[in-house]
Amino acid sequence: MIDATIDLASHAAEFIRKNAELGLIHTPTLSCVVFRYQPANPAIESNSFNATLRQRLFERGLAVIGRTMVRGRQCLKLTCMNPAVSKQEIEELLELVLDQGHRLEQEVRTA
Repeated sequence: MIDATIDLASHAAEFIRKNAELGLIHTPTLSCVVFRYQPANPAIESNSFNATLRQRLFERGLAVIGRTMVRGRQCLKLTCMNPAVSKQEIEELLELVLDQGHRLEQEVRTA
C-alpha cells in the first residue's frame, strides 16, 4: 500500500517535470509532491497567483490541493495517500491544474 502511494507521487513528479508551466520544488521521497504553477508572464506575481489558483480549484469544486510555503514561495501540494487512485487520475488532476492556471492567466491579462 505504501509503495503504491510513493509510486503515485513519483508519477506526479515526472508529469510535473515534463510540463514547462509547472515547477517541481523537490523530488518526493514519500507521498508528498510540492510544485508551483509558473505563469508565462513574468509580470504576474507568482505567490498570489498560486494561492488564487488553489482557492479557485477548491471553490469551484474541482480539486482540493494543499498549500505550503517553501523558501518564501507559495506552493501547491499533493499528498498521495490513496493507493486506489490511478496514474491516469493523477494526470487528470494535474491537467486540471494546468487548465485552470491557463484560464486564470487569461483573466489576469485582460483585467
